Amino acid sequence: MFKQIPFLVITLGLVTSWSHLRGANCPDDPVEKALTTYCEKHKLARDKFESYEIDLVPGTKVFRYKLPVAPGKEAWMSLRVRFAFVFVDSKTGRLFEVKITSRESPNPFASLFEEMKKAGRKVKTEKEATTVMRNLVEMHGYLWSVEAEPSRARAIEASGKYRERPNTFFGGIMNWGGGDDVGLEVDEEGYVTKLLGGHVR
Repeated sequence: MFKQIPFLVITLGLVTSWSHLRGANCPDDPVEKALTTYCEKHKLARDKFESYEIDLVPGTKVFRYKLPVAPGKEAWMSLRVRFAFVFVDSKTGRLFEVKITSRESPNPFASLFEEMKKAGRKVKTEKEATTVMRNLVEMHGYLWSVEAEPSRARAIEASGKYRERPNTFFGGIMNWGGGDDVGLEVDEEGYVTKLLGGHVR
């Protein structure tokens, strides 16, 4: 019995020392590692991030956080409090963000569509188009305002082609930031290229 005690003490000591060297706040999860680095880079508090359920890029976890009011060159160009979205690959920790910093910003979805393609997300059926359009329109609203109403986006149902254009899906007539109707454009392989919207005359 007495011969075993020193061995146990040494073992526990090694475990304690190793934990100390690694650091108490060093996360093992690649998602948390990525978020920690992102927060440090942008001087953000981790508790300001909230997980968000959105089905667009396979294999990622999505988070959002609030962006403050951004003044513009003129009053109408200012931005209200809105959300920024952060996508993190669950396995690798690779991270990318989608946000609007000014009204002159390029299309915030351009990089998202590229990431969807890299992840192999295709839209071939009306059911798949319905899911993607709902997520994109809901996300679009929150990119402009934290007060966006998601219920409109969740009512979208893909049916037929958008204004009879090839490689498109029509999501219905609705009033949203992109116009009075909504649609989705895909390429020949089924990868999303545009979220469509315009004014109905």
